[in-house]
Amino acid sequence: LLVGRGRGPRTTAGAHPSALQVGAVTRRCLRYWAADPRYLSAMLASVALPLVIVLLLGAVVEAPAAVVLSIAPLMGGTIGWGRHNDVAYDGSAFWMHVVARPAGWTDRAGRAAAVLAWAVPLVVLVGVLAGVTSGRPDLGVAAVGAGVGVLLTGLAVSAVSSASLVYPVPQAGGNPFAAPAGSLGAGLVAQLVTSLVTLVLASPVLLVYAAALWWDPVMAWVALGLGVLGGGALLAVGVVLGGRVLDRRAPRLAARLV
Repeated sequence: LLVGRGRGPRTTAGAHPSALQVGAVTRRCLRYWAADPRYLSAMLASVALPLVIVLLLGAVVEAPAAVVLSIAPLMGGTIGWGRHNDVAYDGSAFWMHVVARPAGWTDRAGRAAAVLAWAVPLVVLVGVLAGVTSGRPDLGVAAVGAGVGVLLTGLAVSAVSSASLVYPVPQAGGNPFAAPAGSLGAGLVAQLVTSLVTLVLASPVLLVYAAALWWDPVMAWVALGLGVLGGGALLAVGVVLGGRVLDRRAPRLAARLV
């Protein structure tokens, strides 16, 4: 259920229409994460890929603590960046968004909230466990900060890109690993652009994270603060900008996705 745009009176429960819109989108997306094979495969990949990368790095890098701690930032980046084409997964159902006309920023906020509901606890848990496993629990703080920061940054970029750089994805009910016709070129461009932008925007927290690992462990707390506050600020900007893009492009997106 989508709640239409408007500045009508608050409900008897005191909820503002915008809050209802965000809540409706969040609940819908949480259902996707719980039942849609395409989302479940993305969740599995976001967990498995960082583990594979860390295992490969562990075989060639003589810095085991740094390698283990890198799981959290890698996982946060994989999850956040992985939503850069999120609208495309709505398919023909996106026309309901156009008909209901919710404010664009509420759609962006709802989608991000659905991801954060499971991704933040996961990244925090992984960062803490990485710190304990590596024998450097003090640096686990830095891993959590970098992981959350990269996650929020990736979602900020995705909030804009998924309303502007959309490319074909597997249809609901189909093979979640299939490559639809016409997705290769557009997909490569979108993935390259969003990857570079995410890396650039996340570079401050990653640099502070590196400083905590290789220079002064006290910087771990700076990484935590910068990751949460800086990443949160970037996500807020991404939601606003992405909402404006979605408001302007929604009819064209619907026509393209039908």
